[in-house]
Amino acid sequence: MSTKDSALKEGNYDDATKFYPDRWLKPDSKEYHAFASIPFGFGARKCIGQNVAEVMLAVLTIKLIGKYKMEYHYGDIVPTRGFIAKPNKPLKIRFIDRYKDI
Repeated sequence: MSTKDSALKEGNYDDATKFYPDRWLKPDSKEYHAFASIPFGFGARKCIGQNVAEVMLAVLTIKLIGKYKMEYHYGDIVPTRGFIAKPNKPLKIRFIDRYKDI
């Protein structure tokens, strides 16, 4: 099953192809179909590393945002369609040390 295809299905979300992370914060977010977005799978074949991956991503994000200011000035990014979604071009994110001048 392609999780990207189910996540972009208009029947599952309003404006499904639009990047809108706040859709998960809305009070009615629980009305979305339970299997509209399942990046780690479900049931007996669920990824056993889901909890570790989610904690590691949270820790990494907190550390990066705490240490660096991030900038991106290179135009829109379009995801490719395939088994694994990836950007259509290399990401050029500039990390600026928040404490360089201190």
